[in-house]
Amino acid sequence: MGNEATVKSICALMADILDYPKPDLLDRIKKCIGLVSSVDPKAATLLEESHSLANGMSQERMEEIYTATFDLQVVCYPYAGYHLFGENHKRGAFMVKLKEHYRVHGFSTGNELPDHITLILRFLAILSDKDLARVLIDECLIPALKKMREGFRENSNPYRKIIEGLSRVLEGSGPF
Repeated sequence: MGNEATVKSICALMADILDYPKPDLLDRIKKCIGLVSSVDPKAATLLEESHSLANGMSQERMEEIYTATFDLQVVCYPYAGYHLFGENHKRGAFMVKLKEHYRVHGFSTGNELPDHITLILRFLAILSDKDLARVLIDECLIPALKKMREGFRENSNPYRKIIEGLSRVLEGSGPF
């Protein structure tokens, strides 16, 4: 559907958008809409809806929504391993494997757990191994994002539309 460079740029922008909100959040969403529109117009529409929802909100309100969405609701935790395996040894093994992939490719996790969605997206943005990228998208991100989408109760949450749009882009990303 979209070329590899565009999908990588989308992954990098989505990582920033799904990170704790910064003052330039709306600008990043707008930039992402431009990229996504060439890949998946329906996903771009979802991002436009998110932008519209967030546009009238203060920075503090977006921070509150972020915290309520990703830190306080177990169903929307931004950790792929949690959604795939729960809190057990399989998640631990998954994180060890992710850290190994990160190390091999010179990617740093900083202080974050390796299965955080934003880290995986940032890793995909720099990853040259197409087979590994496909596995991370198909077996990790798409199923985790699906479970996260199911956790949203209200339609007025701008992050719901972002997660839905990202899911559409990744599901249609074809050969990465």
